[in-house]
This record gives sequence, structure tokens and C-alpha cells, in this order.
Amino acid sequence: MRVRLALLIVIAGCHHGSVPAAPTTGAIAGLVRDQDTGTAIARAQLAIQRDGTLTPALVTSGDDGLYDLDHLAPGRYDVTATYAGVTLEIRGVTVTAGHVVACDVDLALGRPEAQHVDFGDAHEGDVRHYTPANADPKAGALEGTVTDSATRERVPGAIVTATSPALTQAMQVITDDRGRFTIAALPPGTYSVSAYYTVAKHGTISVEHNLIPVRGGETAVVPLFVETEQ
Repeated sequence: MRVRLALLIVIAGCHHGSVPAAPTTGAIAGLVRDQDTGTAIARAQLAIQRDGTLTPALVTSGDDGLYDLDHLAPGRYDVTATYAGVTLEIRGVTVTAGHVVACDVDLALGRPEAQHVDFGDAHEGDVRHYTPANADPKAGALEGTVTDSATRERVPGAIVTATSPALTQAMQVITDDRGRFTIAALPPGTYSVSAYYTVAKHGTISVEHNLIPVRGGETAVVPLFVETEQ
């Protein structure tokens, strides 16, 4: 009887304490790539340093160019990436508890002067163009990300649609678990790209980017920002 009573007390205690504790740390994650070709860069060194600290945390990009660092205390961070003698510092990345802030790194290979940019500057939403090596000169591509404009978290599972007079029908893809999408083998032309997804209590949220030139042999990179707080 005593054993059974003790077991019931333990079970009751487990149910009582089943509510998860609020998160106290956040993370930074992103992709390192060549600014000109869009090629992912493996084994780039990244130093992630919080304001007011002396020693940065270090991480290396993987074979796919991706990196991530979690268990970061909330605060303002600088991300410094180094590869093949090229250094880029991204300043002012704000980490909040319970969120993974997305911070991609485009390195200007072959240009050894150190570069410094501010995270979230006015050009963050600009469409950029890469010229991938060995790309088909008769076809282009669209790629990009869907990001929450408030938390800077990427949005997985968003439906991305590309339309153009150059297409006979719209093309759709779904963002991956890092909020990224790619639509390849596109005929050259002018495109519109939109993304939508469903948020609890808010219904469907959408965003659109228009008049995007897609040229043969190039990839247009389209960043899409959405607002989940309405």
C-alpha cells in the first residue's frame, strides 16, 4: 500500500509539473555563400559575439553552407564570417528567447578588404541576382526565403507561387524547414512571387513581390517578409 501510494504521488507530481518552462535562450542560424555565384560555402568560420562579452562563440558552416548556434542568451550580437581571407561582419543581430533569428552571409570572394554591414538594413528586402557556375544560359531560376518580419524567424511550410506571362501556368513550391524555396528551369521573363500560410487565430497571411526579372543563366533571390501580428 505504501509503495502504491508513493507511486500515485509521483505520477500526480509529474502531471502537475507537465507545463513546459518558458524558454530562456535563442539561436542564430543561416547560410554562407558566394556573393557572385550563390554557391554554398563549406567550412567558413563564424564568430558570434554578444555585446559586452570578450570571447565569441565559434561555429563552422557545414558542407551545405548552413550553420546554427543555439543556447544564446538574449541580446545584441555581431556575426563575423571568415573564409579564404575574406571577412564580413554583420552587426546588430538581436536574439530573443525562444526564437531562431535568420542571418545569411554573402561573402565577396576574392576581395580581401574587410566588410561591415548592419543587420536588417534598408536593402535587406532587395532582390539580388547570382550567376551560378555551369548554369543553363537559356533558363533562369528563383530562390528565396520567407521570414517573419518581427521575430526574424524563417517560416517553413509557406506556399510560394510564381506567375509570369512567360509561363503557361503558375508554379508552386513549399518552403523547407529553414523557410527556403527554389523554383528552377524557368523561361526568362518578368515574374511575380507570392507566399501565403495559415497562422492560428489570424487566418491566411500573404505577401507578394512583383516585377522580378529572371534572365537566362541567372538566379534571382527573392526575400519575402510577412507579419504574423495583426
